[in-house]
Amino acid sequence: MTTSENQRKLIYIANATTSGLSLSGCCFILLMFISFKDLRKSGFKLIFILGIFDILNCISLLIPTYHTSNGNFDCQTQAILLNFSSFCGVLWTTIIALCLKKVIVENQSSINGLISKSLCITVFLGLVCTIIPWVLDAYGTTAGWCWIKLSKSTSEWVILRICLFFIPLLVSIAVNFYFYANVKKVLYLMTTSQEQKKINMKLYRKLNLYPFILILCYFPYIIKQGLEITSLNQEIYEFPFTMAVGVLRAGHGLLNCLIYGFTGKVRGKIRLILENFKILKKQQKLIEDTRKSSSTAIQ
Repeated sequence: MTTSENQRKLIYIANATTSGLSLSGCCFILLMFISFKDLRKSGFKLIFILGIFDILNCISLLIPTYHTSNGNFDCQTQAILLNFSSFCGVLWTTIIALCLKKVIVENQSSINGLISKSLCITVFLGLVCTIIPWVLDAYGTTAGWCWIKLSKSTSEWVILRICLFFIPLLVSIAVNFYFYANVKKVLYLMTTSQEQKKINMKLYRKLNLYPFILILCYFPYIIKQGLEITSLNQEIYEFPFTMAVGVLRAGHGLLNCLIYGFTGKVRGKIRLILENFKILKKQQKLIEDTRKSSSTAIQ
């Protein structure tokens, strides 16, 4: 770790700002899910669960650990929350891809059972991958936050990082591309009405963005990890690279909300809320004008 405490503070401010935006977006999606019964279907339930993992990730990055040491409670808390939420969030994007494949490619009518089983497996694997570094006392400060430590003298921490996060991340990206390629192929070949074709093509174009989110937010971190292992001119790139990686990682929740969460139905609900708000304001203005007219008439 070659960053100073002041640099770590600047990294924290950037991460916390982005995490705050992501947290707001995730909470909005959760609020929509809770408020409207017709949104509580299997498709949006997948997004709701992803939002919960993203909220945990945002909370972890909002914990100020730029001044802390390895054994401190705040550092350990951030490392545990960050590891669990990041792993589960990445894995859950693959579950979303799997569910889309089941519905569109395999014509499976109900995926509620698959969602429940997948959630149990995701949480279990997330806990396993989070408990292992904790048992081995591997959590501590890194260049910008607290996670699995990186030490030139101890290669086991690097192995833990690679096996417990980076390999699952790369596998998830590859599997996502595979599932979405199958889904896009079926969507493209579907012979339906003209209106349905337009809907299919919108989904077709949107599917290209789903795996791109993982690449944008985490691939720079993979590059940084490779540079950290080699330790080539680490003092030159450490601060700006860590800043960029932290902001992208913190923005994962916001991008998930924008790409996954703001569906046509959600946008329709937002328009309905705004329209009702305008109607309410007009009614209030009408009442106020009526009261003023009544007061003037009495006088």
